[in-house]
Amino acid sequence: MITEKPLRLFVRLKDDPLIKTWASAKRSSNRDRNTLLKNRKQEILNNIDRVYISMKSNPLFNKKVHIKEKSYKTICGFYILNNLSEREIYNLKISNSNIDNIQPDYPVELNNNTSNHITGNDIVRNHPEIFKDADGYPLTGKGVKAAIIDTGIDLTHPDFQGRIMGGYNFTNGAPSGATPTENLIFTPGPWNKGAFDNWWNNGSPQGDPPSSDVVNIMDDCGHGTHVAGTLGGSGAIEPLMRGVASEVDFYIYKIFAFDINNNGDVRCGTRGANPLTALDRAVDPNNDDSFDDAADVINCSWGYSSGWMGPDDCQAAIAVQNIVDSGIVVVASAGNNQSYNVFWSGNSGANPEATDGGYHGEGSQRGYNSSVGCPACAVGAIAVGATTEFDKTGTHNWSSNNSFVGSSRGPTWPMRGTANMPVGYQQGDRVQHKPEIAAPGQHICSSSKISFKIFSPV
Repeated sequence: MITEKPLRLFVRLKDDPLIKTWASAKRSSNRDRNTLLKNRKQEILNNIDRVYISMKSNPLFNKKVHIKEKSYKTICGFYILNNLSEREIYNLKISNSNIDNIQPDYPVELNNNTSNHITGNDIVRNHPEIFKDADGYPLTGKGVKAAIIDTGIDLTHPDFQGRIMGGYNFTNGAPSGATPTENLIFTPGPWNKGAFDNWWNNGSPQGDPPSSDVVNIMDDCGHGTHVAGTLGGSGAIEPLMRGVASEVDFYIYKIFAFDINNNGDVRCGTRGANPLTALDRAVDPNNDDSFDDAADVINCSWGYSSGWMGPDDCQAAIAVQNIVDSGIVVVASAGNNQSYNVFWSGNSGANPEATDGGYHGEGSQRGYNSSVGCPACAVGAIAVGATTEFDKTGTHNWSSNNSFVGSSRGPTWPMRGTANMPVGYQQGDRVQHKPEIAAPGQHICSSSKISFKIFSPV
């Protein structure tokens, strides 16, 4: 669970993001659609400016409220520094009818032979003549654009060669003690595919280190490479380790990098990266405010434990829901927090969907605590839970070498009302049962990142 005070607050507006306009205008001509998107973007930004100016005109807040970043593609709002008391946040929220909510900008955290048979991956792989998509093509992922928002990817790994089509590094600044080679991968900005292909095809990996934009989505933690291998590794090194969709095209968005915390412990942290910005880029890779080049599926193997928060309390979940409503699939890990399981008090048979107060949470708070994280708690997200290597539910216990870290589970916190209901859902769907699917998550073999030594002269 998150215990540290977040550094920023997100002021969410009662306004639809730009991707919703794109989704409703898909059948328009390109010229009309581009004009519509351009005008709508300006309208959203004007609304943000009006709300911000309103805040600044209030003598109670004018010296405390300073806009840091605007968001308009997948969710509408802006960030301010978290230098306000809870009472000030409440007063700020009710000061303008266009403000939907003011929420903490919590940091996110990463969530990772027999599984092939349990999931049926080997059957699909070995019988392409049977398992085909609607157009008659084998289920290999060919032509599908998959965005992975994670720690980057091992650009030199044989399993991914020729299929990494784009990317962006959102992390910023190398930690103290990083080597010159490691510093290269912390340079923020777009990945230069053309320069990488030229560097790689000319045998330069054994020579001098490349420029930073060639390797800035390089995985220095390993998590993203593991996820990419599970999703679409080709099996070039080991055919048995081929991914589920071995011909998918990758778009890599790096929001985690090697870091050192205040205690000197090595970890993988966000280093200033904003997951919402990565979601925006996943649906608009060339950043032209049109979404025609959006990914077909977005993978988010990260999040934070939602606790008392629900799908309309978490800005990442709201952004994900807007993306899903626009026709793009989002898959998110449920989390590794079975210890934060659903709990009940009073009548053990109480109905969680009852409206008569038949369920109660910890202490005097009504409700319950879901362990499913954000953004997996979004109604339209496909939340993926984990089982043991033998497809059994696990027990959360780090002390045993043979134990399995239990997957998050349980219904999400109820949504507040019909005003925030996603497309296709009704008031009766207040409690969303998660995760939607589960698959083995213990002792899973996948692609592993290669040492940084490949960038050093030999």
